Amino acid sequence: MKTYIKENNAYKIFIFIALFICPLTVLAPLGSWIPLVLSAVIVIFFLKGFFTNFQIDSLSKILIFFFIWIILNSLFIGQSFVAFEKALHFIIILISGVILSKLTRFTNNFNKIIIYFSVSLLFSILIIIIDYKTNLGFKLWLSKNLDFENFKNFYQLKTWISFNDFRNNHYELIATYLANTYDRGIIALVILSLPLAMLCYIFEHKVIAFLVFIMVLTLPIFIYNLTVIISFFIALFLATLFYFNKYFFQKYFLYFLGLYFLFTLFVLGSLDYKKYSVYENTLVLKQQSLVFKVCDDNNSNMIIYIKCNNKEAIGSFIADKNTLKPSMLKTHSDSLQTFIKYKSYIFVDQMLHRLIIWSYVKENIFKKPIFGHGFSSSRIIGNNMSITENKTQYQLIPLHPHNSILQIWLELGFIGIIIFFIFIKILFKKIYDHSKYNHKVSTMAVISFFQIFIIGQISYGFWQSWWIAVILINFILYSLMFKYSKSHQSSLN
Repeated sequence: MKTYIKENNAYKIFIFIALFICPLTVLAPLGSWIPLVLSAVIVIFFLKGFFTNFQIDSLSKILIFFFIWIILNSLFIGQSFVAFEKALHFIIILISGVILSKLTRFTNNFNKIIIYFSVSLLFSILIIIIDYKTNLGFKLWLSKNLDFENFKNFYQLKTWISFNDFRNNHYELIATYLANTYDRGIIALVILSLPLAMLCYIFEHKVIAFLVFIMVLTLPIFIYNLTVIISFFIALFLATLFYFNKYFFQKYFLYFLGLYFLFTLFVLGSLDYKKYSVYENTLVLKQQSLVFKVCDDNNSNMIIYIKCNNKEAIGSFIADKNTLKPSMLKTHSDSLQTFIKYKSYIFVDQMLHRLIIWSYVKENIFKKPIFGHGFSSSRIIGNNMSITENKTQYQLIPLHPHNSILQIWLELGFIGIIIFFIFIKILFKKIYDHSKYNHKVSTMAVISFFQIFIIGQISYGFWQSWWIAVILINFILYSLMFKYSKSHQSSLN
């Protein structure tokens, strides 16, 4: 009877997570950690016997070392109560994820849980598509009413902005910023989709698996998200190497990763942040020279139209009534090459601020290379607003370095880098060990690892609560996959 109660409670907890984590991450990503922590609290206080035979494996041990270093670092190096508070928050979320991963042993009824999770993910994708394609502005409306200023007086009587009033008064905001509000949600759904699709396949829900895979594969293209696209193709390439030559990958991967950990600050921080205006002026001049070159040539069937607006230029193809064919590209190769070169300048211009950030981070890493500047110190270092000669406003570090390895270097120093490297080494050992049972499932885990790792190198802060929550849910899904793939090998081979 007690075993049944435990299984039933564990089942309800996972159903709760499956139903709410995806919509919450899409509509309110900053609160995506709440289902994890709330579920872990329920487990601790209401699921008796959970900690009986609770085994601490090698992955948990290295996490404990990481926790200890973060606490010591925030207390004695950062010396900030805010940093200590954020450290505790981060640790609580991680512990919640570990508890829920261990909770999987209390229930075997994951068939329905995976279906609920997949349907919730597909529903969340539809929310994004409908809101974006119809320009409703539903997400922005929620953000406007539930922002921090409103929460200061949340329990007082007040009038919130109606949906119609918001649409009428903020049309330009919806038209220009709506897609950006879903960046985090898209990334979260993409990260969760691969293990979900594979679990559906394991449980022989092949139609749902196909829908999840196709919908999420097209989502970052439908609503353009370059970060997701880049991470997917690089991860797919590296996972292909793993699939066809696991032993070569196992032998050399950690060496390459170790070199990246050690030398990334030299490569990514190669620019001089003090010359931001010089770099920006050079790019503007190059773009303008291409504009003048193209504007003088308007005799071809396919031309390039570039509209200049002070320092910015927007490029796009305008073809004649004929269909664009390879033969036309050869005939007008000069125009095509000019366009590609111009777009490359636009891309570099967009990346320039990030390169400046990394340059400034490198300089500060060398000031305290062993112990770092303190946990969450990125928010304080270089947060003053500056301006270039072209009137571009920027911060040398806007909240975080936008690179997880550089952030660990900067805040936790060489000690933090070593602990994190050992963590990844242990994680990959688990993936290698499982490949003996099912190499396909291990390959999927490699894809997800590199998706998360690459996104972390170009986008979000390492300690952000929503980001950690999504990674932990991904880890739990793979824990399930490793567990069930051993007994469902026939459906995967």
